[in-house]
Amino acid sequence: MPLTPATEKKFVENISKLTRFTGGYCLFFGAVLLLVSLVLNPVILFGAVLHLITGLLFLLFANGIKQRSQRSILGLTLFAATLAAASCIAILYLVLIEVNWNIPALIGLTIFLVINLQLLVELFLWKRLRKRLSATPESEPQAFTSN
Repeated sequence: MPLTPATEKKFVENISKLTRFTGGYCLFFGAVLLLVSLVLNPVILFGAVLHLITGLLFLLFANGIKQRSQRSILGLTLFAATLAAASCIAILYLVLIEVNWNIPALIGLTIFLVINLQLLVELFLWKRLRKRLSATPESEPQAFTSN
């Protein structure tokens, strides 16, 4: 893949889409948990509120990524790393300590872990691309055009 500003634009677009998807994923399951907490158990309301807050934060970060805000890039990187670590710890807890495995929770946590790891990889690749783009002079490709 050639290093061009168009490549960086594609990275920004992909990261923004993935961040919006993750936010929508969290909002959807937050709404589902909210409905379940109203019907079954009010304790589930805590998880529903966390999902809704997380989804809204992801959507806010997606808007910041579109504008290439350095704070949003750093915030999203730290947020995704924290959530990936928390998902990993929760999966380990459910598998190693819990006697009765909650299969739907394991599936949801695994999906969330994979999404956050993919987001982290995209962010790290984008940061490396930005460093390489800033290191290469823009006049270099024009020097090879004369023949």
